[in-house]
Amino acid sequence: MFNIKRKFLSTFLLPGFLILLFTNVLNAQTATVSISMEEAIDTALANNREISLAQLDEKIAAARLKETNAIFSSTG
Repeated sequence: MFNIKRKFLSTFLLPGFLILLFTNVLNAQTATVSISMEEAIDTALANNREISLAQLDEKIAAARLKETNAIFSSTG
């Protein structure tokens, strides 16, 4: 009896499950979304960490310059 269940599982149930699993994975990989070139560039720029860090560096430098100018303009 146990041998029959094991044979059923290994012969029918497991391969069937694997086929369903891989079919869903393949369907998920073939789904595509069309976007314009402008949308692609905007998304790439928005998600680019180096650009975000450069923008933060620019804000920090501007704040330091403002601070330095305030120090030197008040001593005159």
